[in-house]
Amino acid sequence: MLILQSIQSIVWNRVILISLVLAALLFGMAINPFMDKTNAALAAPLPIVQPLRAESNSPDLEHAANKAEEASEQIYQGLDRTKEVVGKTEPRNEVIEQAREHASNKWKSLADKTRTAKDGDESLSPVDRQNLERISGSDSQ
Repeated sequence: MLILQSIQSIVWNRVILISLVLAALLFGMAINPFMDKTNAALAAPLPIVQPLRAESNSPDLEHAANKAEEASEQIYQGLDRTKEVVGKTEPRNEVIEQAREHASNKWKSLADKTRTAKDGDESLSPVDRQNLERISGSDSQ
């Protein structure tokens, strides 16, 4: 009987000890957001986006259209390798092909829009102009 009482006493002591440890952990977690401001440093930094320049020089539209057309064709380079590495299943391969086709169509559309635009024409948005600047300026860099 004495052994049974000592075992029960040990069990109760452990239960009480575990309860106190859990209470201390929960209390610490509850006050941590108010005490510790270093968690903000762990957040991922925002990407740096270059602002659109209103006074930017318009790119040579014919050259830019040609570069956009080239980009629409280059989208498909490495497609088989991507399917090998990332695809692995038929649904993934289909999505990869659809994404490449969508990107290619976007570049073709921009090339067509650029060919129909005139230098002072407002049919090209500032984003389109910036994309054309970047793609056509890639040979000079």
